[in-house]
Amino acid sequence: MFDDQDRAYFARRAHECREKEAAATDVAISRIHREMAEEYERRARGEEPKSVARP
Repeated sequence: MFDDQDRAYFARRAHECREKEAAATDVAISRIHREMAEEYERRARGEEPKSVARP
């Protein structure tokens, strides 16, 4: 589904999110960055995006 350029982008974004997670002083903000990093890591591995339930 994703080509090498996409995967490199997702890996870079995951790394950025992990850095922001570590730097965040607010627990909620840290959690948001962690969740975003996990999704980017999933996509960097070539997996389908995680389904998000909407109300």
